Amino acid sequence: MAARRGHSMVVKVLIEMGADINLKDDDGRTAMSYAKENNQESVVKLLSQEATLRQLNERAIKKGEEGGLVRRTMYQYPPLLEDGHIRILELQPGKAGDIINFELHGVDLKKNPSFEALSYEWKEKSGTIPVQCNQERLLVTPNCKAALEQLRHETDKRSLWMDAVCINQQDKQECNQQVAMMTDIYRKAKTVLMWIGKEGHFTEAAFRSFPALSKLHEALLKDPDGSSLDHFTLEDRSELRELGKDVFGNVDITAGVRELLSRPYFTRAWIFQEIILAGSRGLVMCGGVSLSLEDVQVGALGLRRLRKCP
Repeated sequence: MAARRGHSMVVKVLIEMGADINLKDDDGRTAMSYAKENNQESVVKLLSQEATLRQLNERAIKKGEEGGLVRRTMYQYPPLLEDGHIRILELQPGKAGDIINFELHGVDLKKNPSFEALSYEWKEKSGTIPVQCNQERLLVTPNCKAALEQLRHETDKRSLWMDAVCINQQDKQECNQQVAMMTDIYRKAKTVLMWIGKEGHFTEAAFRSFPALSKLHEALLKDPDGSSLDHFTLEDRSELRELGKDVFGNVDITAGVRELLSRPYFTRAWIFQEIILAGSRGLVMCGGVSLSLEDVQVGALGLRRLRKCP
């Protein structure tokens, strides 16, 4: 029904809940066939993107099975050598569909190793998808796998730190020690990559709107009470309203910004500490689209203040 009527947001939620996009009704028809028949282009695009992602995931699993990945020995974490040491994940290069492959090795945080810290929502408590770690097998969550696939370069290695993989979650003593170091870890990371999930249908439009929203926020800072445009010149007022129309007059942008800022990543209490620690080094990533944390924050403030203006 949602596909037939063009309810993209409903379709997106159903997909994220694991709905079978190839499921047929009593007439032998799928969501895609209904969307195409009713010229619901946004739903067709959404279903096509999801079908492609699932095909890539199936190929990755197949390649892992063919390479004997599922039959390899489960990776066992060796203890960290000394206090103040952490593990760095060295992500090996690869193309879409290749299995995730990385090396874990210990480093002394006091020696300022070069790495990027990955901040993301675990979603699941334990891993279910096999990846290759130090030539052995390690299970990660679907969201972790999606993030690593997006972060992986085709030709170069990438040094990362992520708590779910770089900390032995089965060793409570190590967990406590590493959690106590997380402030230093995030402060010393050259970039904090803030993975908020896979790209949605309106994500790109939403990210494009943030520069305009930032400009609106900067202009509205001149407003003494934040509730009126009366003190602006007619020319400035006209420009601000045009910027507002660019955002609120575009259904894709409005839906995209609303969906983006309501993602679970931004609602978890622990994430605020990571946002503060990231500061100007924060990079918000949604699928293949990214924007600095500062631009997202200022844009969100601009959106909030603009809504208060008559």
